[in-house]
Amino acid sequence: MEENIPDVLSDQIDDPNLPDGGSIGSLDCANVDYDDPHLYRPHAFALRHGDDGAQIAYGELHWRVDTFTLEFTQSTVAVTAHPDHAHDHPHTHTTTLQSPTKSGPDLESTGGYYGVGSGYDTSTADHCHDITHTHTISQPVSTDTTSGVKETDGSSSSELTHTVTGLEAGGAQITYCSGAGQSSINNITQQVPNINEKDGAAMDSKLDGVHTFHQLDGYGEVYLCWEVDFEESPNVQKCWVQIGVPSGSVTGPITVGNTTTGRLAQPPDPDYVVSTYHAHIGTVNLNERVVQKISSDVSWQPIVMDRVRA
Repeated sequence: MEENIPDVLSDQIDDPNLPDGGSIGSLDCANVDYDDPHLYRPHAFALRHGDDGAQIAYGELHWRVDTFTLEFTQSTVAVTAHPDHAHDHPHTHTTTLQSPTKSGPDLESTGGYYGVGSGYDTSTADHCHDITHTHTISQPVSTDTTSGVKETDGSSSSELTHTVTGLEAGGAQITYCSGAGQSSINNITQQVPNINEKDGAAMDSKLDGVHTFHQLDGYGEVYLCWEVDFEESPNVQKCWVQIGVPSGSVTGPITVGNTTTGRLAQPPDPDYVVSTYHAHIGTVNLNERVVQKISSDVSWQPIVMDRVRA
């Protein structure tokens, strides 16, 4: 019996029933400009190569200065002489008395004592009684006389004087902290840096093709810089980004003591020097990879102490 095997070569598959219309077109990603500033905002202070120099994205300096003040006062300290004096002291006197023992016919003449009682029998032998007793007197005793103070030269005095090491005759000036205070704790100030120099044009935060990145004057180390004057308001006077370390120095230390520092003096101290601070954002050199050290807004929140004299 022959098997009924279909001829697969002769069987035809019907054409698919496709809807009217054509296929969806493809997308060529090579034509998309990923540097289009309308697509994204780079992180704060992002660096990249630009036209003959580094370029930097918009960023901010966030700062707040907290201050507290110590007030010092000077006072005269002296120890004055005062009248001499005596001390009251309670004490106890103890006295023991004892009568002599006597015997013999003449008791009265010898200081003896007859026994006393309603049943006394005169026919009995003469005798006497021993009398032993104690008197105790306890009372406070005081005196109004002076204790006889002697001066260092041996002479007598009616006053007590004291010598305190470190105090001159008549007293001495002692300086002490008489109070402390703190300024209000303010909000964070958002400072927009200038470009290339302290008085340059300010960075623009707009998201467009011109201001997304800002052109710096050359390649090299990129720094965020700011000038500080604690005697002025606001304390941060200038803020900018530049190539290279800025000139100037930070606020110097103060020694331990009680002299006036005048860091917050009003009106301003003519001898006060404005301080300069900086933060290294990164490095952009020609034909080298960008080195990014800071990729966020910069925060600066110092605490300032000032000493004043009352």
